Amino acid sequence: MTPLDPTSPTEMPLGRETMSSGLEAATNYHRWNYEWIAPYVRGRILDIGGGTGNHIAFLRRAEVVSIDLSPESVRELRARHRDLPNWSFEVGDITHPAIVDRLGRASFDTVLSCNVFEHIPADELAFAHAGRLLRPGGHLVLLLPAHAWLYGSMDRLAGHFRRYSIDDARRKLEAAGFAPVALRYVNAVGALGWFVNNRLISHRDLSSGAINGQIRVFDRLLIPVLKRIEGARSMPFGQSLVCAGRKPTAA
Repeated sequence: MTPLDPTSPTEMPLGRETMSSGLEAATNYHRWNYEWIAPYVRGRILDIGGGTGNHIAFLRRAEVVSIDLSPESVRELRARHRDLPNWSFEVGDITHPAIVDRLGRASFDTVLSCNVFEHIPADELAFAHAGRLLRPGGHLVLLLPAHAWLYGSMDRLAGHFRRYSIDDARRKLEAAGFAPVALRYVNAVGALGWFVNNRLISHRDLSSGAINGQIRVFDRLLIPVLKRIEGARSMPFGQSLVCAGRKPTAA
């Protein structure tokens, strides 16, 4: 299936429209996601694409600034986490020309984004702006959907412009001035399920009973087993790609 055209006038989904409703309650899945990226997340954090906030739920003690294009998502996150004065939520676009000045050049130790860069038409700008927002030695930490050959109906419904290979991610990291630190595929079994749902079945609703039922089974029964099987190994393929790059320290 052909990826979305960045020049298309089609209105893109935002916030909860970009994901299956069953994902919000998939606690094992979100913990597994965090364990993949945790070694590279530290200090003051800029989160790109707050969404439902599942991926930052493990960072309650950290100072976090989270931006999202969806005003509704930002309102929900502010209300839900008003007890955390070390977290702030803003409507913002990481590709906007003024975003670096607005948030502060070299203001963050980590720029974090989970399953968001695939929604950005000009993702090269997102990589570049992340570099300017980071302090020397800071990390850009991404969780990305993997493999162009997995692109299908669910990607289009979610508003994905692309899926990434290791080579794609390395090239974009280096073009933005980052030294790659981690590039590895994860969740091989999830990739097989994604292939079936995306390429062999043409879904029309991300939150159908069939999809949400699969999410519940995968989260409760399979992930505890898969975590022991995969461990910290890099898989030959996967549903997701862990991507981390380090901004060089000043000479």
